[in-house]
Amino acid sequence: PASGGPQRVNYISASSNLTLPADSTASGFYITNLQNTIIGNVASGGWAGYAFPIFDTNFGPSSPYYPSDFSPKKRPTLAFDGNTAHSTAHFWKSAAAFYFGGSLWKENGQLIYNAGRDNSQEQRRTPCEPDPVAGNCPSVWNHITNSKVYQVANVGIGSWSGHLEVVGFESHDIGLAMEALDAGFWADNIAVVCRSGEKLVLPVQPAFWEDVKANGFVWYDTGQLHIITNSEFRNCGYNEFWNASSNEGCGKAPSVASCHTESSVFGLLTHSDEFNPEVMQSTRNITTASPGMMFRMNSPNTDTVSGRTQSWHDVDGSVSGTNQPTLIASGLSSAGKWWNVDDDVILETNRDPLYFIPKIGSRSLAHIRLEWDASLHSTVGVTQCFNGGNAFCPHLGFIRHLGAAFNSTNDNEEGLPITAQPEVVGLAGGYGWFFKLTEGSPTNLVIKQVEVDPSTPLTLSIPYPLGTNFTVKAKATKCWRSSLCDKYTCEELFHSVKSVEEVRFSAGNAYHIDSTTGVLTIRIVMFNRKYTGTPHWKLPTWDTPGREGQEEYALGRFERAGVLLPHGTYESIIEISADCANNGIYCTEALSTSTSYDNVCREGYVQNSYDRCCNPLDLDDCEYAEDINIILPSESPTTEESSDDIIINGDFEDPLICPWIYGTNSYDVALVENTNPANGTATGGKAITVTNRVASYSGIEQDILDSFQFSTTYHFKATMKVLNGAPSNIAIKIKIRYANGDNTYPTVGWKSNSPVGEWAVFDTTFSFTADPSKGEVTIASIYCETPGSTVDYMVDGVSMTPI
Repeated sequence: PASGGPQRVNYISASSNLTLPADSTASGFYITNLQNTIIGNVASGGWAGYAFPIFDTNFGPSSPYYPSDFSPKKRPTLAFDGNTAHSTAHFWKSAAAFYFGGSLWKENGQLIYNAGRDNSQEQRRTPCEPDPVAGNCPSVWNHITNSKVYQVANVGIGSWSGHLEVVGFESHDIGLAMEALDAGFWADNIAVVCRSGEKLVLPVQPAFWEDVKANGFVWYDTGQLHIITNSEFRNCGYNEFWNASSNEGCGKAPSVASCHTESSVFGLLTHSDEFNPEVMQSTRNITTASPGMMFRMNSPNTDTVSGRTQSWHDVDGSVSGTNQPTLIASGLSSAGKWWNVDDDVILETNRDPLYFIPKIGSRSLAHIRLEWDASLHSTVGVTQCFNGGNAFCPHLGFIRHLGAAFNSTNDNEEGLPITAQPEVVGLAGGYGWFFKLTEGSPTNLVIKQVEVDPSTPLTLSIPYPLGTNFTVKAKATKCWRSSLCDKYTCEELFHSVKSVEEVRFSAGNAYHIDSTTGVLTIRIVMFNRKYTGTPHWKLPTWDTPGREGQEEYALGRFERAGVLLPHGTYESIIEISADCANNGIYCTEALSTSTSYDNVCREGYVQNSYDRCCNPLDLDDCEYAEDINIILPSESPTTEESSDDIIINGDFEDPLICPWIYGTNSYDVALVENTNPANGTATGGKAITVTNRVASYSGIEQDILDSFQFSTTYHFKATMKVLNGAPSNIAIKIKIRYANGDNTYPTVGWKSNSPVGEWAVFDTTFSFTADPSKGEVTIASIYCETPGSTVDYMVDGVSMTPI
């Protein structure tokens, strides 16, 4: 029979002695297509009771009768209800009574079988329901209902991939009730009886039943979304003092309730510096009857990135026993006060330390990934920060909560260590996170895989050398625009505001620079991977719709039974670029010695939590970070155009850019922040850059045919800056085309030898009289021109007003 390591087994190929390699996992039921009705069956013995191997494509005698694109792995269950398996799953530690794993495919005409975890996308189950109208296949869930397992040496239900919902499931006398590796697993109304007290017998009897664990559920290490609701776990977890009269948990052989000493009701995978958790697990209405060990971290060396970032949302406090909304998190001392945020936090030391944090106010869990050096991050799992946690993963800096209560004077660890694997999970809703690297401030920082409740402010503050300027953008990397007038925008340029409080309660597109400390502060929010605005940026909520015909909601989530887990993406990113003197990766100038950024409390109050300041003379007199509420618009400000100005969006404050359009030939257009506008002009805010041109006249243009009045004198204003090369002659012109096909290009404004990097200011009058002998004017559009195609330029403040 197939066996191997914890997740992998050797591939098995068909041979003259083994026509079907999947027979190496001979099971009671072997079902290759889940789109069937499977009701009321019983399986006894076998490698698994029910084996559901994955087929990416169909093959065999029946294949001609199926469409060429038919993929069995995508077919969801019709019904899997009332089925039972027992006395099975004893040949391999990850074998399961109901085993949704293993894959079978053909390679060079030969059948090959992988009985273990899928190793490629082709081997992963992806259930979906085709939508012929939209032309896509939205994800759906496979279902197991009202089913039961008992006397199972290893796993009750095992699924390596594919969304799965388990409702009305019972498991008795098992090693592990369920194991599911997927960003979308829900278990509801389940009864897990790890030890029933009945005699345990298997066809292949372990030397001792104490070798068989009695685990309820183990949270996986990364990339998961798991919700368990309305369920009971009974007699799970090892109890070294077990006896028949107390009957709590399970104990040592030879009792009928013997189990492995590492058994627990809930387990956490903490062995890795390479693979680490996000915001990915939640429980509600959980009963634990006669438990032994409640919680266990699986690694003897728990001082790992995954060990320090463990967390889950105990929605009603039924797991923690607090009977109030609670956030459960790592209690490892190496995380300093990252989770131990105030005196109300409870340290649970049943075996491995966990903190129980009251979820009050706007508190919630949040996750981000920080990237600033691609070569450094590529070493993870290769030369440092390994899966297994058996070698120290070097600390490169720290992230902590803002406020004097969490500085190095009051926290020797300075919060959560930052490593080359820069995953951060922590508490949102406070005064913010403070991030600092030992080598210096990053010149380019990318923030991705954001998971945070939109109603819970999360700010990130980073110290920089004084005088540093910034460009901060949100980018939807899966976005596309059919034209500059497409309502969906793909980037949002952040704007500067005057205080950290304005950032905290902004729409998530603002930043603040502290002129005393050099600290940059931004608000981190989730946004869609396929657009940033429609066209204006708005703070997305859980109800914000996704892109039409693409996604139902803008923000990823997994939600069941009133429990919601955010689901971040690598394709929605925030980019910070700093113009400090640098060595290519880090700023090289010294930082300000001022720590005034930690003054989060107003005078007369002292910080006593990451989100609270209290009057030391009256501890009932407290203020919270969420109390400082500033009324701000929910979207980016727009500038109202003059009713007489015939140029629309000449200041480029509208992120749609429209009605400016692409002119002839190809080039790149970008909306940028004009942080250094031309002196004596009303420009600033946003501007447009035009780069990678192929002709002197390549650039954006605007159709003014319907608004331009011939023979009328206009007051024309604009600013234009040459960005590269040598001083150049630059001009702004109007293209005129007549009905007879003739073209003329009158100059509106012209500057000779305009220096690189300096604004050329146009402030002049202009009038043009059409030639009636050439017929009606059919085109009139305004555009910019330079001597050659290699000149990049920036434009702002274009206006043309009749005098």
